Amino acid sequence: MAERVAIAVDNALAYQEIHRLKERLVGRNLALTEQLNNVDSEFGEIIGRSEAMYNVLKQVEMVAQERQYRTDSGRNGNR
Repeated sequence: MAERVAIAVDNALAYQEIHRLKERLVGRNLALTEQLNNVDSEFGEIIGRSEAMYNVLKQVEMVAQERQYRTDSGRNGNR
């Protein structure tokens, strides 16, 4: 009898862990889907979809904005 109770407890704990991990995966999937949609809208003409490519494109965007600021403010970055 004690063995059956122990198995039932183990099964319940395993079920809880599976449920927790499933919820975590669903959340991660939603976050990645949203990130992918943002990449598509921001950089739709570029095919790469990896996280590394996304990071590179964000850096390019930041540099472009900085250069635009310098152009708008009359600075050319030369010393």
